[in-house]
Amino acid sequence: MWLVTRGDDAIGKAKVGGMISSGDNTHNVASLLFKEFLLPFEVTSVLILIAIMGAVVLASRKES
Repeated sequence: MWLVTRGDDAIGKAKVGGMISSGDNTHNVASLLFKEFLLPFEVTSVLILIAIMGAVVLASRKES
């Protein structure tokens, strides 16, 4: 808590993908996801969707 309240300039800056941000990390993360890492992001989303569908099928199957 002391680091946040003392007003240090280094607190608001984070290094995301080689870029130094001055507070707008959401924009930098979105830029990285939808420009540089678009293919891995989309592949991951498809794999998660397939896993969800598999879980639903397994959960709704009746045992004999």
